[in-house]
Amino acid sequence: MCRRHSAQQRSMMHSFGFGWQRFLEMSAAQNHRCAICGAHGDPADDNRLHIDHDHDSGLVRGLLCGLCNRGIGALRHDPETLRSAMQYLADTDTSGGESNLGRLS
Repeated sequence: MCRRHSAQQRSMMHSFGFGWQRFLEMSAAQNHRCAICGAHGDPADDNRLHIDHDHDSGLVRGLLCGLCNRGIGALRHDPETLRSAMQYLADTDTSGGESNLGRLS
């Protein structure tokens, strides 16, 4: 095992109390895909899945790709804020090529 994966193993064991084998089992249970967007994650490269956990309880929720993990973190892991963001995107759908606010050049 390479040095980087060895460091990942130590970090997981320290942070979440379980090792690389448990991570691989969780990844397989999710078909090696992000629990939110379904992006494929590969533990052998930089496209790996990340352990998502509740910051208050410390309990693991699942595995996410880096973008989804950072996205929910940026929205403070708050379900109401995430719902508001979803509503905002739905209410301001510009897929038809129109916007009340104009276009950025």
